[in-house]
Amino acid sequence: MRIFFQIFIILVLWTVSTNLSAQTQLSDISKTNKCTKKTRKYVKGYKKQGISLFSELKASLCDTASLDSYCIHIGKFYFDSPIEKVWECASASNPKDIWRGKILSLSFIYDNNDDELYFPSDLNKNSLNTNQIYFINLRLLKGLFNLPTALKVTKIDPKQKIIEFTYLRGGKSEGKQLLQFIAKSNTETEIIHTTYYQSGSKFRDRNLYPFFHQRAIAELHSNVRKGAIDIN
Repeated sequence: MRIFFQIFIILVLWTVSTNLSAQTQLSDISKTNKCTKKTRKYVKGYKKQGISLFSELKASLCDTASLDSYCIHIGKFYFDSPIEKVWECASASNPKDIWRGKILSLSFIYDNNDDELYFPSDLNKNSLNTNQIYFINLRLLKGLFNLPTALKVTKIDPKQKIIEFTYLRGGKSEGKQLLQFIAKSNTETEIIHTTYYQSGSKFRDRNLYPFFHQRAIAELHSNVRKGAIDIN
């Protein structure tokens, strides 16, 4: 009886280890040269927090979380394009065309829906979906500082025209970014980009984050503006 029990335990452990090895692990990112050393180090930081799998990365906020203690940044962006074109560009364009510029660059996307990693070279067109995590590199002060960050897509509402990104739990910044698309006329659209954020540094939150964040999201929306114009 004891022998059968030992065999059973071995089989259970083997099954668990097989399932874990089949899932996309944080350590997998160290095996590729498709992203920067800084990004690989950033991902490794989550491993130090006891996280092994990309699927274990969680949003820092839930829908019911209080935002009273968070700093708020609001950016407003205007487009000479109908709301449907602006929405299509923001939600269905190739991410590497949206997240790029002097400040922004897309490192890779983890899609929890199929447990796969997607690098810019893999992307022809990859529509925005909930449960995707966008790993972004921010090039600050003309490259003097390179800051990796990650945003999880937590809400896409085509009816209300809302997209929500949430920072990952355990990152340098926690909070969320809410993009609201508003039709100002048949040919004009406004996006209100509201960010709720906090970190462990009041100086960073009050002085550094708003300055660099405004420039980063302005670059993002500039790409959306160009893309919306190109849509027939």
